[in-house]
Amino acid sequence: FTWTSENGKANLAVSYIFGPNQYPRFLPTNTVVYPTGISPLGFLPGRRNTLYGGSFRTTFTEVFSYKWSDTFTQVIESDQGHVPNVAGWGEGGTPKTAEWYSFGNWFLWQFWKKDDRDIMTGVWRSEWFRDVGGIRTGTGTTDNYFEMTLGLIIKPKPYIWVRPEARYDWAQFGTPYSDGKRGSQFTLGIDAILLY
Repeated sequence: FTWTSENGKANLAVSYIFGPNQYPRFLPTNTVVYPTGISPLGFLPGRRNTLYGGSFRTTFTEVFSYKWSDTFTQVIESDQGHVPNVAGWGEGGTPKTAEWYSFGNWFLWQFWKKDDRDIMTGVWRSEWFRDVGGIRTGTGTTDNYFEMTLGLIIKPKPYIWVRPEARYDWAQFGTPYSDGKRGSQFTLGIDAILLY
């Protein structure tokens, strides 16, 4: 569902997803990629997952954006997720329900414009994520996760975007970073997007 105001300044988008979120068989012990929201790695490796048909994921995402001025835009996003019967996370390997919630806020400030084309935009992003039971993050423990990011979107050409950023993440209760040794982390990153 999408909606745009008559003046074009406000936009709302809502999406809903419902469907299976687990594999028909439990992942083998030596799995390199560990998807989130499924049974813990090494739980009954390779065996048939009898809960596969009853573990449908339900997610809602709402995104609202508002253009405060020609150079300043705000974007707010909220996500909610629910997966019943995720095997291996309860006591003795019993099923447990996975739930997660999040809220994100972006401020985008256009610093530089040339010939009606965006050249440089500053971005400040802040997010909160709650993982009930730690199934979504794979920690097995309920926690609140936060992050703050400062970055730029640089467009030297309309089809090239370069995005450097500085990001700080932290958990309220646990130590999920650096192989379970730290409760926070600082990251410098950069990526580039080529549109075609």
